[in-house]
Amino acid sequence: MKIWIYGYWNYGEQLADDYSARFAQLFDKLAMFDLGRKRPDLGQQIYSLPFEQHIVIYRAEVDEIFIGRILHHSQDVSAEF
Repeated sequence: MKIWIYGYWNYGEQLADDYSARFAQLFDKLAMFDLGRKRPDLGQQIYSLPFEQHIVIYRAEVDEIFIGRILHHSQDVSAEF
């Protein structure tokens, strides 16, 4: 939600909606395919995946994924955990 609000105020509603829709598509793909890189430094079953200007941190389970954080690519992932 914060990403959408930032996008709305800085780029307009249409671009914010488009970016959010691309995130939704990514989450659907993550649920079906093993796309991320394992991050044992962050915990068991934790993965990261760069996506446009962000890095998605998530935990993979057998039937679902849990999005832990979405960080801007300029942020230090290790420092956030």
